[in-house]
Amino acid sequence: MSPRTVFRHAAAAGLILAAGPALALMSPYYETATVLERILGDASLADSLKQQGITSIVQTAPDMWEIKTEECTITATVVDVAAPADEPAMVGARNFDVKFGSPDCQ
Repeated sequence: MSPRTVFRHAAAAGLILAAGPALALMSPYYETATVLERILGDASLADSLKQQGITSIVQTAPDMWEIKTEECTITATVVDVAAPADEPAMVGARNFDVKFGSPDCQ
């Protein structure tokens, strides 16, 4: 293998490795699915909604969701969580938490 070919292979490998973290970003579909999974998996949501079946989930604004049952409505807000100061910032899946408002039940 010529030195030129070795250089090309090394350069290509370097580009692929450098792009690795960027490839970890999630598509909007999977990002939304992850957010909804976190919202629906929270036990406090079920208790706030009196364990009733959910009739609708609507995104009312970026990072804000409205969850309804027959009798209750509650808002979930997605809040970004910063990485600890002693850890380097990384590209990849979003690190977030969910905050629920007070339920409005009839």
